[in-house]
Amino acid sequence: MTEEIERTTLKRVMWRLIPFMGACFMINWLDRTNVAFAALTMNKDLGLTATTFGAGAGIFFWGFVLFEVPSNLALAKLGGRVWIARIMITWGLFAAAMALVQGEYSFYAVRFLLGAAEGGFYPGSVYFFSQWVPRSYRGRVYGWFGACGSVASVISGPLAGYILQMNGVLGMTGWQWLFILEGLPAAILGIACIFYLQDRPSQANWLTDEQRAWLVGALSAEKAEDAGQPRVTVLKAMSDPRVLTLAVCYFFFGFGLYGVGLWLPLVIKEFGFTNVQIGYLSALPAICGICWMSFRSWHSDRKNERRWHLVVTGLIGTCGLMLVAWQSWNIYLVMLGFCMTSLGIYVTFPIMLTWPTAALSGSAAAAATAVITSLGTSNGYFGAQMIGIFRDMTGDFRLAMLLTACGVAIAPLVVAIFGGYLNSTRYSQSKNTVPVPGSKVAAPGAVGP
Repeated sequence: MTEEIERTTLKRVMWRLIPFMGACFMINWLDRTNVAFAALTMNKDLGLTATTFGAGAGIFFWGFVLFEVPSNLALAKLGGRVWIARIMITWGLFAAAMALVQGEYSFYAVRFLLGAAEGGFYPGSVYFFSQWVPRSYRGRVYGWFGACGSVASVISGPLAGYILQMNGVLGMTGWQWLFILEGLPAAILGIACIFYLQDRPSQANWLTDEQRAWLVGALSAEKAEDAGQPRVTVLKAMSDPRVLTLAVCYFFFGFGLYGVGLWLPLVIKEFGFTNVQIGYLSALPAICGICWMSFRSWHSDRKNERRWHLVVTGLIGTCGLMLVAWQSWNIYLVMLGFCMTSLGIYVTFPIMLTWPTAALSGSAAAAATAVITSLGTSNGYFGAQMIGIFRDMTGDFRLAMLLTACGVAIAPLVVAIFGGYLNSTRYSQSKNTVPVPGSKVAAPGAVGP
């Protein structure tokens, strides 16, 4: 009977939260990366070089990094319903305001403000899910949530290709319409958050009394178990070597996610395709990433293993980027390389972020998650800037892709050497104990052996 209640409760929770939060993440990803498609015509209109575009696309991440930790702490204090709504409304307005940029400096300014407004959404959503889902289910939930961002990558290309054809409608360019039509839905969904979400399971009137009691009890039991461990302060969590190690891994995996994600349309454009064709081709890597992410995150939960799942996928992503650099004149092999990159990169983030919310609780978990994602996401600036500089210096993307591959390769190496604690759901058994790399500590109630 208890197993049936667990199954039906979690099924209802997932169907209630994942589609809605996934839709928010889809819009989030559209607004974060649509600048790559706008660049197909915007760069010429505004007189932006590849270096200037890379700097402007990347400066988003400085605003993101500076405000991500404070934003996540505010979410832990004020609750997900109100704070996620605040994030979405402000980022939607700034995303639409990208249509107003007139040149290099206004481009920099609005991109920075967009990053500041959006800071905290992804780690805040991860923390929000941890308040609703027991530890042993979080890997797959984070994977499904992350897959929604990948779905955005599938639809963003074709959608952008058609919106760019609105050039001249009401006296505006196609890239201006792109920012407006993909920005305002975020503000609308932000308003919907206030009415649709609840902060905790005890407020969920869409669960039966029996389901609500089981979920509250299961999460309370985990918190009670955590209470027996040494208390971890926010500052200690933020400075913990394991948190910083995960941030380093996130940073180098980010070379593949952001460096390529912001440049993929421009790389494909060099083969002479139209904007609509570029949109459809850009969707192929994302489709591969979705399929692999859904399976790999589930398999990671099933085996209660994180470390080697990350190593294998990281190596696949590295090989994909090396193929792009090596065969940059062959569109078929270039697309195969980008598909391999998506296979190797997309799944790494949901798997990595299972550890902070399993090993920590409350504000410490929120702060640790934000530190990992904010420091890691800062790569978006360096990756985008590096590719732009080397594109202008060499006249093509070969060297830039090779250096990006070298950056990604560092992440699985770090995980292989230092990532043994990723299989642990405990912060530490004693004050000075660090799990030995390669050890497996099973999660309470974990699915699998």
